[in-house]
Amino acid sequence: MPPKKKHSKRRQRNKNANAGIKAPSIAQCKQCNAYIQGHRACSECGYYNGRQVTSVEQSE
Repeated sequence: MPPKKKHSKRRQRNKNANAGIKAPSIAQCKQCNAYIQGHRACSECGYYNGRQVTSVEQSE
């Protein structure tokens, strides 16, 4: 069914403005307090959800 009235440019652009890129969620690691991306394993210590899932080599 076709639209009954034309939507203005402003109304179209306001609708499309909500589809923009969202910033990634940032969380803090519970083991080492490093800032990490949400739902990802920590790159500093290798922990995720209280368990070590990857081994990280210590560089000195």
